[in-house]
Amino acid sequence: MTDHKHATLGDVSDRSWESHGRHQAYYGVLSIDKFRTENLSESVISEFMASGVDHVARILSAAEQSFGPVARGRALDFGCGVGRLLLPLARQFDHATGIDISDSMLAETQRNAERAGQRNIALLHAPGEIDPAGPGFDFIHSVIVFQHIPVARGEEIIAALLQRLAPGGVAALHINLKTHQTWWRRAGSALRKRITPLNIVANWVNHRPWNEPMMQMNEYSLDRILALVSRLGFKRLSIQPDGDAKATQAFLFVRKD
Repeated sequence: MTDHKHATLGDVSDRSWESHGRHQAYYGVLSIDKFRTENLSESVISEFMASGVDHVARILSAAEQSFGPVARGRALDFGCGVGRLLLPLARQFDHATGIDISDSMLAETQRNAERAGQRNIALLHAPGEIDPAGPGFDFIHSVIVFQHIPVARGEEIIAALLQRLAPGGVAALHINLKTHQTWWRRAGSALRKRITPLNIVANWVNHRPWNEPMMQMNEYSLDRILALVSRLGFKRLSIQPDGDAKATQAFLFVRKD
């Protein structure tokens, strides 16, 4: 059973994500100013969605370089947002499932899928909504999502997702290992999670809307993730760095034998 502190932190991140979905759906996925709602145009949205096509091609190629061909039956994108990656996955696979905690994000994904004429998509709120009696997934993917989820909860979700892989299936999960911040920024971020007025001040200083919720940036332990994968019985895995100047991140590729 989840303890009260764990649940409270989860609720906070869920409410923040729904707020992003309602007010800044595209910026909530890729935090670049041109993707803010007030800056969106048809060409900007097209650019946003095209970046997902490139990412899916790149990540599938990396998975197949590690483990050989990936079956193109069923795919899952955890933290699907507005469908940037889910839609191109649905073009590569017979069926694609998107999971996101935000009703507003899922509604925008549905609109994007309808505009694209894609009907082989299912949308869920949580891994627990996956039919346990249904077939597993040939490919499970998540990128720039777990860093926004409290670690204990994120580890539970990783375990739940990996257990939904079909035999021969591959997971590609993006993990934030270290955020490179000065001590005072790290302390400030910790306080902003707990004291709402401080987040308002930070928004004012950074010329953002006063009520824009803070995006959590949580750090995961690679050793703990690898121990989790081992406990679940996975023996075939690959770790590929995926960092920049602001963070040390990696994609964990896992194959189910």
